[in-house]
Amino acid sequence: MENKKNIFDFVGMVLIIFGISMISMMVLTVIYGEDARGFSTMFALGKQGVPVAVMAQFLFMAVLIVLARWVFFTDFLIKKSSITIRTIGMFLTVILISAGFIIAFRWFPVNMWKPWFLFFICFGISAGVSLIVVRLKEKIENKKMEEGLKRLREEWKVENNE
Repeated sequence: MENKKNIFDFVGMVLIIFGISMISMMVLTVIYGEDARGFSTMFALGKQGVPVAVMAQFLFMAVLIVLARWVFFTDFLIKKSSITIRTIGMFLTVILISAGFIIAFRWFPVNMWKPWFLFFICFGISAGVSLIVVRLKEKIENKKMEEGLKRLREEWKVENNE
């Protein structure tokens, strides 16, 4: 049974991504804020917080990521592609979107290797955690479907005197 998505699903996913991003930024601001103040627009306020402009940028990036998710994980545009290819495409798109924002909004100096290295480490950890969460959610949903199917079979047997 396919669940039809609506605008509330879209907005909900945007807010989830934005919320996780802001929690991550709060932690990074506390840890690195003062040291990174001069190097990054994200840490322009030091340990005091995340600038409103940066929060707006993260919100816009969340919208683009959810749009990319819609493109890669619905059959509306991509009809004949494996989940593996779609996932790889999605991750590459998120990396490109992130890199575009890093460059456009000077989140960190683009000519330094260390921030890029740390970005890819953080992205890898986030992607790994996301994959684990999705797999666990899928297993739970499959188990619920199996239990429901088993219950329906038992009800059918009772109704048909088998």
